[in-house]
Amino acid sequence: NTVIFILFFASGCGNDDDANTIDPKTAQLNALAGLWQVNGVINDNIDVSDQFTSFTLQITENRYTTQNGGNPWPEQGTFDIKSDNINILTRDDDVELKIDELNEGTLVFSFNYSVSPGGRRSGITGQFTFSLVR
Repeated sequence: NTVIFILFFASGCGNDDDANTIDPKTAQLNALAGLWQVNGVINDNIDVSDQFTSFTLQITENRYTTQNGGNPWPEQGTFDIKSDNINILTRDDDVELKIDELNEGTLVFSFNYSVSPGGRRSGITGQFTFSLVR
């Protein structure tokens, strides 16, 4: 009986890493969370940083707010992380963002922004790369 008790007790002392593991989507949301400020903006291979000098992006969970985002960035919205690729975000306006770099102090992402034919909005469109810092 003592052997059975020891085996039972030992099996209950397993590693708790699984209980503390954060799923990849949650980890990505945590890494994205915070206030990001513009470091540079490229539009169709042209530096347009001067048009976004006071751009900020605040990310909280799967929501974002922006200031001075111009045509390619709504003032606020939501996004989803693609289930099969945590480096692809889809905004609620169906714009897909690709995370090119993400670390403690830097976020770089690229996306294509276009106005639908016959759309009433005008402004900057094309391929964007936003480089942001905390």
